[in-house]
Amino acid sequence: MAADAGYGDNSQFRSALDQRGIGYIMPVKGDALAHKPDVRPAERVWSGRGRPPTCTDPRYPKTAISLVEHVRATG
Repeated sequence: MAADAGYGDNSQFRSALDQRGIGYIMPVKGDALAHKPDVRPAERVWSGRGRPPTCTDPRYPKTAISLVEHVRATG
């Protein structure tokens, strides 16, 4: 699928395409954040103390960096 930056800047839209196995190409702004390709989300683990978390989505252990920083890092 090809789309303009209006869709490219919408991370929920891109995630929905990923979940459906639909390949895409679309521009995004340089200040958009992304993880390195080898970083994988980790399951959230409840400690058993307090109330169970309401959000059970996996989270990334490292902080995402801007696409501009990714490009600069590649030289």
